Amino acid sequence: MATVTLEQISKAFGATFAVKDFSATIADGEFVTFLGPSGCGKTTCLRMVAGFIDPTRGRVSIGARVVSDPERKIAVPPEERGVGMVFQSYAVWPHMTVFANVAYPLKIKSVSKEEQRQRVGRALELMKMSDLADRFPHQLSGGQQQRVALARALVMNPQVLLLDEPLSNLDAKLREEMRLELKQLQKQTGVTIIFVTHDQMEAMVMADRIVVMNAGIIQQIGAPREIYLKPANRFVGEFIGVANFLSGRRRGDGFALAASPQIVLPFQPPAALTSDALVMMVRPQDIALHPSQGQLAAQVAQKMFVGDATEYFVSVGGETLRVRGAPREDYAVGATVHLTISAGQFFQ
Repeated sequence: MATVTLEQISKAFGATFAVKDFSATIADGEFVTFLGPSGCGKTTCLRMVAGFIDPTRGRVSIGARVVSDPERKIAVPPEERGVGMVFQSYAVWPHMTVFANVAYPLKIKSVSKEEQRQRVGRALELMKMSDLADRFPHQLSGGQQQRVALARALVMNPQVLLLDEPLSNLDAKLREEMRLELKQLQKQTGVTIIFVTHDQMEAMVMADRIVVMNAGIIQQIGAPREIYLKPANRFVGEFIGVANFLSGRRRGDGFALAASPQIVLPFQPPAALTSDALVMMVRPQDIALHPSQGQLAAQVAQKMFVGDATEYFVSVGGETLRVRGAPREDYAVGATVHLTISAGQFFQ
């Protein structure tokens, strides 16, 4: 397996940069997710690691080997990089059996039939597909076809496995199953994995670290807990999870809401934030609802029962806050409730 190092890589299409000054190191055996909205440059980064796209500038290394460096005119072909790629569309050949699909890369490399049989057998066993080796893709479910694509990538014993939104075509239950299987696969093989997704839940559940991107630029790199609890900026806070954002100003006794300056929350913004005009981020689960007594009085504007919780939209001081309450709580729309905010984070 191998470390992947991206040093100040950029990719421009004409005057527009799809990726700009992207630097990250993915450790040997690490599971890293590139996460961001559509068009943020995450797939472009993945394809530069694979060798399908050459960077405009910067350097890509896999292990100790530089595989892309325009300045030094280095551009190692994809098939010589030691990477396996799984696409969103599976890309399994409909006229081939499961065995033939998985064996195809070995056949292209003129691997002997006996070795093909052994390596395909191991890959299918790893993906729990051994009993389906003689089936054709139309006889498989979407999850099974995805396993075929993974087995085909793994059969070449790649140093790095690149996954481009491979679960997006699966239904919710299958996605959840495949998340667990991918994590188990990494533990079994020790392969370095770079996983591209726009689904924050996939990233949070599977990744050792997340690279959050927007408009081709890295916004934050960190473990899922760090990204969620300590977002580097408002974009990360909004993109990861659900959050409320309250505009206001620093005051001696706390944080005064811009919409209702008479409402002052008992939180002091950090001294490192030099501006008096700030935004406070509050997660819904950090707001408790009470029938009486609390920091703020509010009115229930909407509510949604979602099984494990009841989500409320409450109006307070010209702001609307999203609050996650206990499933057995049931405040009526229009009712007056009281809020206690236990935590928040400030941004300039």
